[in-house]
Amino acid sequence: MSTPFNEYTRDTGSSSPKNLDVEIHAVNILHVACLGFAASIKLLSEQHGFTKGVIQKVYRQLENYAEAMDIIEMMQDDAEEQAVTEVLERHEDDSDEDLEGHEGVNGPEESKDAKQDQDQDKVKEEEE
Repeated sequence: MSTPFNEYTRDTGSSSPKNLDVEIHAVNILHVACLGFAASIKLLSEQHGFTKGVIQKVYRQLENYAEAMDIIEMMQDDAEEQAVTEVLERHEDDSDEDLEGHEGVNGPEESKDAKQDQDQDKVKEEEE
């Protein structure tokens, strides 16, 4: 059985069909454009990890969709770089605190006791 849809094959790797041979009626152009734009915003949101609202705000500030995509890709790169920087800085801070504290498992009191034991050992060694 032949239908008008036989020749159309959906390309799942792209959001724009290549073999769609249909003329959109003038009264439907705005509706179809809104559907396509909403799908594009959703796809960008999912791909780059920003909310749809953020994607729309970026788009409103620019001249075209391609510019918005470039900015959103840069935003994602910057966000990932910032995350790496923050993680590394926090690990450095944790290491610095560990080095400064030298506290025992049970807190500063254990450290004081350990230091007193070390001091007593030194005194005994000097006496011998």
